[in-house]
Amino acid sequence: MKPNDERKLKPTEAQQNCSYVRKEKERSECGGSIDVTCEPFWVVSQIKAVKDTTYSDRASSKWLNVDDMLEMALGTIILNLSDNVLREVNDETTAFDVWKKLESLYLTKSLTNKIYLKERLFSFKMDPNKGLGQNLDEFKRMTIELANAGEKEKLSDENEAIILLNSLPDSFRDVKAAIKYGITSLSLEKCISALKSKDLELKTERKDNV
Repeated sequence: MKPNDERKLKPTEAQQNCSYVRKEKERSECGGSIDVTCEPFWVVSQIKAVKDTTYSDRASSKWLNVDDMLEMALGTIILNLSDNVLREVNDETTAFDVWKKLESLYLTKSLTNKIYLKERLFSFKMDPNKGLGQNLDEFKRMTIELANAGEKEKLSDENEAIILLNSLPDSFRDVKAAIKYGITSLSLEKCISALKSKDLELKTERKDNV
C-alpha cells in the first residue's frame, strides 16, 4: 500500500453485524439523534488519531489492527443511529467521514442552534412515566450537546444542578427542599446522589404497598 493511500471500509459489513441490535434501539426526538454520551465519542478520537498518523506509524506494531479498529468504530457509530439518520450518511464510506457528516448535521454552532439547545435544557422537566436513570441520561445528553455548541456554552456545575432541581416532579419535592435549604454549597454530584437515594426510597415504598 502506498503511504498516501486511504484505508476504506465497507459499511455494509458493519451494518450487517449490528443491524439486529440497532433495530431494538429507538430514537424519537427530532426524528432521530446522536447519542453523544455513548461510545462514538471514544471511537472518534481513535479515528482522528489514525487519520493524523504517518504511514510508518501505522506500519508499527501499535497500528497492526488499525483496520479492525476502524471497522469497530464504524459499527459503533451505526449502532447508535436511527434509520432516518443513517440515510443522511449513506454515501459515506469510512467511520471518519460518517462522523464528520454527523457533526455537520447535528453539532452546528449557529445562533439558532444554541438558542434551541438552551430553551430545551432550561425548560426540561422530568417525565414521571420514565425512570430516574432515563431522565438523568436525557438531562446529561442535553448539557453535553449545549457544551459542544460553543467554547463558552458549557454551564457551570452549580447551574446544571439548579436546572436539574427545577425539573423534578412532585414526588421529589421534599428532597428538593432539603437540598435547597439544607446545604451551603450545591453541586451536580450531590444533587444526583440525593435523587438516587430518594428514588430508591420511593421504589421501596411502592413494593411495600403491593
